[in-house]
Amino acid sequence: MTDTREYETVEAQVVEWIGRTARPVRLTGGADDFADLSALGGIVGTARLVGLGETTRAGHEVMAAGARVLRYLVTVKGFRVLALQDDVSVIEEIDRYVRTGEGDLARSIADMWNPWRTVETTEIFEWLRAYNAAHPDDPVSVHGLTPPAARVAHYDRLVARFEAVAPDSVARLRTHLDPIRTAHDVNEHVQTAQGIHPGRPFADHARDALDLAEATGDREAVELAELILEFHAGSVAGGYDFDAAGVRAAEAVAALVAESAGGVLYWEGMAHTANAAHIRLTSMGRSLRGVGSRLRERFGDEYVSIQLGFSHGRIHQDTVPPPPVDFVDAVLNAGPTPYLLDLRAAAPEPVAAWLRRDHKVRIIAGIYHSEEDDGHFVSGGPFSEWFDAVLRVGEITPTTPAGR
Repeated sequence: MTDTREYETVEAQVVEWIGRTARPVRLTGGADDFADLSALGGIVGTARLVGLGETTRAGHEVMAAGARVLRYLVTVKGFRVLALQDDVSVIEEIDRYVRTGEGDLARSIADMWNPWRTVETTEIFEWLRAYNAAHPDDPVSVHGLTPPAARVAHYDRLVARFEAVAPDSVARLRTHLDPIRTAHDVNEHVQTAQGIHPGRPFADHARDALDLAEATGDREAVELAELILEFHAGSVAGGYDFDAAGVRAAEAVAALVAESAGGVLYWEGMAHTANAAHIRLTSMGRSLRGVGSRLRERFGDEYVSIQLGFSHGRIHQDTVPPPPVDFVDAVLNAGPTPYLLDLRAAAPEPVAAWLRRDHKVRIIAGIYHSEEDDGHFVSGGPFSEWFDAVLRVGEITPTTPAGR
């Protein structure tokens, strides 16, 4: 076991190394002003695939930093695909908007996964639309990585079908649909953690709705009810298969790389983008293999993994304190944030060895309680193997919900 005094000495060396190696960056800048991100060009090199993994989606500054990375990769490095782990049918609508200006962007964003429904996300797609309008012969596209799933509108359509073919069953149908459609605003497992879950598993309600639909003999009603059941049975609360989803996402990203003449930015949560063969999500009580691990296995150094982290600040429902002293984040805070740090840069062996350790890494997912802050971390592998670089901001403020 490493002596505590030795550990503190090594940490001091790491802090000194970060101070010498990290490069200051800005969260804002003109359309063509990327001088502060020149180091990112060296980190990415000739790679055609970058994974940008945030530690939270709830911070404005985190999203602003990610947006600048996207703009840099598009403008300077020739990246032409943004891949998001969201409903492919929803993202197809957004892709149509950024390519042609057609469609209702606000409506499509309202159908995205809840953390993406923000003004910050809207501004990203509006920037892509403006870029494509100026470069019609070399556009950027947006792609979803998850199968089409039920949306709130599908519940309304199912009720409408019942009103047409089985009006006497509408009231019974609503007793099953009304509680479970709330999962599109607050995920079922989050409702459970927050103590607001109505009690009965949502998948059970969805199965009962399907039984009612089958009794009508109406094909459209059955198809809608099946889609709703798939959504709830495949949710985190219903038994989401992280491994199968990871395989699908990796295959989808690989196909995008093969098809694109430019680079691909895979923007997702840190646990997914990390080159982690085994990652433990302590707050969720589960482990998984990062999609980034599958991508590194397939593409080697052509896949570059970047962590997008923060120090402390406010999110919508809580305040996140500075990281506990035993988190890697506490040492990463040593740099003058915001900064970009190349973890592959030359470092003294004690520093390199420290970076290779299995550290606790802060993550703020859908369920967060500040009084249990020391339990919100991932671990399970060498930090400098998970990530090739760190883009770190300091204090964060909440993102702004879209439509406000």
